[in-house]
Amino acid sequence: MNIKSVFFLIFLFVCTLTNAQIFIGQEADARFPGTEIVVLEKGTSSLKFLKLRSDVIIKTSETENWLREELKIPQDIELKIQKTEKDKIYTFYIFCSF
Repeated sequence: MNIKSVFFLIFLFVCTLTNAQIFIGQEADARFPGTEIVVLEKGTSSLKFLKLRSDVIIKTSETENWLREELKIPQDIELKIQKTEKDKIYTFYIFCSF
């Protein structure tokens, strides 16, 4: 088992403990087209995490527009990148809405 798989399993375990709804594969894609993993907060259905399929590429400059379109966020709600984290494989963008 490679390190990527280990981190993914730990992530799923933590999400399960925190009462999150996890959608993988076709279920994730049905919620948000182009995704392979979607994690929603139980009760509120707030988006906690999503992972795009490997064949889906969104330019950083287009991320906000993609989020608005897929999450149906009105233009009067401001989105800002609160934090960016990088590891050896991915770049994580953490957004806040105002």
